[in-house]
Amino acid sequence: MLRALYALADEGLDFRIALAGENFRMQPAEFEAARARLGDRLVHFGYAASEADYARLLWDTDIVLSTAIHEFFGVSIVEAIYCGCLPILPCRLSYPELIPAERYDRCLYDDFDGLLARLRAAIADPAAPSALRASMARFDWKKLAAVYDAFMTEAGNG
Repeated sequence: MLRALYALADEGLDFRIALAGENFRMQPAEFEAARARLGDRLVHFGYAASEADYARLLWDTDIVLSTAIHEFFGVSIVEAIYCGCLPILPCRLSYPELIPAERYDRCLYDDFDGLLARLRAAIADPAAPSALRASMARFDWKKLAAVYDAFMTEAGNG
């Protein structure tokens, strides 16, 4: 991810970035280097102090980027898409299941060149199609709670 951001910065593209997330180990040197190299482009670094701060970051963001090599579901991606972010995601793990197939060409990438191409396009036109946000409604707890309740009731009767 950082390599891609550095490449885009070196191209002179205008973007800002929030590197958000909790770190459970010592701060990796790569992130400290990113802090220095991205400078004024970096609008947030590290863990959001509160749920409200995290939500504000998402609502103020145009693009969500993942280069994950390990992911069970992608709840942070679902949250970001729901808040209107255009996702740029690897075409692996759970991500193809989250994104509608008709949006794969804009949102999913296979390799570094694909990542750069998606990011360049997203920076030029960051508007996320409203259908993406609407597609995340299927994960709303208001809908899923009844499904889980029914499942647990049935499992308890078995």
